[in-house]
Amino acid sequence: MNSLITPRAAEEITLSTIPELAEEDVPPEQARGRILARPLVADRPLPPYDRVMMDGICCKKRDLEEHTTLAIAGDHPAGAPTPQETPRGHCWEVMTGACLPPDCDTVIPYEQIS
Repeated sequence: MNSLITPRAAEEITLSTIPELAEEDVPPEQARGRILARPLVADRPLPPYDRVMMDGICCKKRDLEEHTTLAIAGDHPAGAPTPQETPRGHCWEVMTGACLPPDCDTVIPYEQIS
């Protein structure tokens, strides 16, 4: 009967079979199918704005604490210019990928709105 090995032993066996690869610099167009030797780091934030990750509404947390209902100031789809100011007591309808307006700090998914 075969005996079981520990997960640690299985990991050591697996890692011992992986050959060590040499590093080389190649242009990006020749990098397909290769493994990065070091992390690839962007020289600037991407995307260059806070992006909404779900459909819903965005607002200021302060407004949620002061009001039980918020009026919709408008919609803000992905790719549209960012609204500059959110009126007090208002929110924006936002879609996945849209820029989060700079004065908003809260996104509530549609499923959590009544």
